[in-house]
Amino acid sequence: MRTALWHQNGLKIFMKLIYTHRIINFFLLLLQIGIQTLSLPLVLVIPALRKRFTEELRDILKVSKNIDHIIQYSSEGELEQVKFPLSLLDNKERLLLVHTSPSVREKTIELSEELQCHYCLNPLMNPLALWLFFTSFRKGLKSVWMVRYDFWPVFFFLGSSKKVETTLFSFTYKGNENAKMTAAKSFFDRVYCATKKDQDKLNSQGVKGETLVREFRIPQILHRIDRVSEHNLSLVKDLNLYIGSQLWENDFFLFDQEDFANFIKENSIHFYIAPHSFKGDDLLKLVSKLEHFSQQYGIPLYQVDSLHKKKELGDYGIIFSTAKGILCEVSTYAKFVYVGGGFGRSIHSILEPFLAAPFVTCGPKTFRSTEFDLATEFDHQQSFRMTKVNTASELMASLAKVVDKQKLEDALRMRQNTNATLKDDYKC
Repeated sequence: MRTALWHQNGLKIFMKLIYTHRIINFFLLLLQIGIQTLSLPLVLVIPALRKRFTEELRDILKVSKNIDHIIQYSSEGELEQVKFPLSLLDNKERLLLVHTSPSVREKTIELSEELQCHYCLNPLMNPLALWLFFTSFRKGLKSVWMVRYDFWPVFFFLGSSKKVETTLFSFTYKGNENAKMTAAKSFFDRVYCATKKDQDKLNSQGVKGETLVREFRIPQILHRIDRVSEHNLSLVKDLNLYIGSQLWENDFFLFDQEDFANFIKENSIHFYIAPHSFKGDDLLKLVSKLEHFSQQYGIPLYQVDSLHKKKELGDYGIIFSTAKGILCEVSTYAKFVYVGGGFGRSIHSILEPFLAAPFVTCGPKTFRSTEFDLATEFDHQQSFRMTKVNTASELMASLAKVVDKQKLEDALRMRQNTNATLKDDYKC
């Protein structure tokens, strides 16, 4: 017991030193450069590493040394968290977007062109790029923004200067609690928490800086909802539309239910399917399942890649769509959205459907989703608009609720009130 307690306290002290001590961060930075140098033989023989190695150096050589703000993130979801705050910054030409994952590179380049600012890959492979990054931006830097928990020594070193303001976005205790809590508590001047629960817990630990509750995807989602008329969605806008979004193989049980087929027929529903993955094998499995469901229960199946043209879809059916980037807009025409993933590892993104549609349902596993916690708070813990189900029968019960006209009217009114409150809160 004492050994475990000593180990836990020792780990907390060690992490605090890492996140707050400038000299330790400098030595960790040198260690990272040393490891990168020793890894050069791997870079020479592995094409993916060689490509990243080259891009890291090419990016950093293009960046001006006169940088005021550094924003570091890993994924597209993390980029979404900082888009709205970025739009409020002055001197965007002195802004540097640093992305860790190649998956978000295209979006980063698009945003840099829109904002007329700089961008670069996080220098994880190239020791020269890391050294240039470290030495080029030490002087004149005003702020360092980081998202979630992708922490690297160079950002803590640059942010440890008294002249630099540090901000952490989308802080949550979900995941590696000790590391994130120690960094949030000890290093950052401002912490934007994902939920009120996260803020209360962080404040109870005693924090160095200011804490606020903000989910910065909300202004963007509300903006997309308000501009839905700019999209030509003729195919779905007049249908009795229900949606199954981000569907994984774990969610296919829905298409084994005769009750589900009868529900579609009896209520003249068009059930719109948006897959989680567009990879070949994943798509083939989903299409095969839908075709079997269609043949077994006599439900028409329509496969579409565009929603621009209106065509005859019959009184009911399944619409399998490969149209990308418009699920938020499509959800504004839906009465119900089922978000997949909850019967697998965990759901992820649920705010878009919650703000766009009256009713949203997901499976039981939500531990990775701070958005679920936020949607539940917006629903005032009533489980009325936002429902979590554990079985197929519970999912069918949540579908039946939508058919009740009074409940639907109540949900539409609640959605409208929630969105109006958020617009006022976020000044958008």
